[in-house]
Amino acid sequence: MPFFAIFWLCAIAAGLAFVGYSLLAEKKRREAMSELARGLGLSYSETLDARDQSRFQYFQLASQGRSFGRRASNVIVADSGELRMVLFDYQYKTSSGKNSHTHRQSVVMVACPALGVPEFAISPEGFFDRILAVFGSKDIDFDEDKTFSDRFLLQGPDESRIRSFFDAARRDAFAAHADLHLQCRENSFLFYRPRQRWDTAGVRSAMEKAFQIYQLLQRS
Repeated sequence: MPFFAIFWLCAIAAGLAFVGYSLLAEKKRREAMSELARGLGLSYSETLDARDQSRFQYFQLASQGRSFGRRASNVIVADSGELRMVLFDYQYKTSSGKNSHTHRQSVVMVACPALGVPEFAISPEGFFDRILAVFGSKDIDFDEDKTFSDRFLLQGPDESRIRSFFDAARRDAFAAHADLHLQCRENSFLFYRPRQRWDTAGVRSAMEKAFQIYQLLQRS
């Protein structure tokens, strides 16, 4: 058999093995997440319901990547009637063809009618964020709080409202959550870490962290 035929047969076999492994891994994750939800007395579904999907669509994370590659799955819901917390896996694809890349992360979406926060996004400020700022990328800084300004990338459409919201006490409180990525708008927010899916052992702590963030945001 010619060498190139052997090469392509091996490549196809490796590809099929990878797809099979990925499908099996996803099946095991669905089963583990479903079992975890039952153990916590929470509801589980394989995708977001219409209400949560509609709420999620308003966040910037939901518009990243190519539309056909976006998918939410493994949804765990805790709803007290006043506070709704939805943890789920989310993936999206960037580029296409052989340059395509799938980004996966776990997300916690929290909604409370009484929350009332300005629309903003906050995340750790990295080296490339500082470079982009030189070329005009917007970052809301506080002259009186260089530590906070150097640590976080803070963006949003209503700068005056965001500045009022991030008073000294709240800026100090955010220092304890320096690794978070947060997107907020009015009565809901997203908490996640890019390209990181929490294992079942980390789900409980992620939901506890989301509740801590909720308390931080709703503090008067």
